[in-house]
Amino acid sequence: MIQGKITISRIQSNQENYLPIKITIDDVNAVTQFLEIEMSLENFAECLTGLAARPCELKTRGLENVGKKREMADFTIELPEGTINGRKSKEIATERAEKLCPDGWTVSTYFNSQNSFFKENGKEYARTNILRWVEVE
Repeated sequence: MIQGKITISRIQSNQENYLPIKITIDDVNAVTQFLEIEMSLENFAECLTGLAARPCELKTRGLENVGKKREMADFTIELPEGTINGRKSKEIATERAEKLCPDGWTVSTYFNSQNSFFKENGKEYARTNILRWVEVE
């Protein structure tokens, strides 16, 4: 059985043709929101009072990770000298991180943290995370 979370929210908007009820479903272990449901207030109310099969709009994402467990690890890469103070530091770090990322992992290319770039022993480095989803034992 998959451990999950459900969120039901009511969206306020001045736009026409919007659907004010949003339901999201998350897989806790995969740390993935894989289903988003939007429906009218009328159809949601009918569901709550027992009327089945009401129309709605569905958006899915990350289905390949549902039922798995997300693993995350720190990932540090050495950068060419002079990268940290340059205008293209994030671009260079992203390129190197994607090239050096271990097989089966996905690298986060978010390099906007205060701790993303650092110097140590005269060398320059970038720090980020790598992610993968593995079968639950």
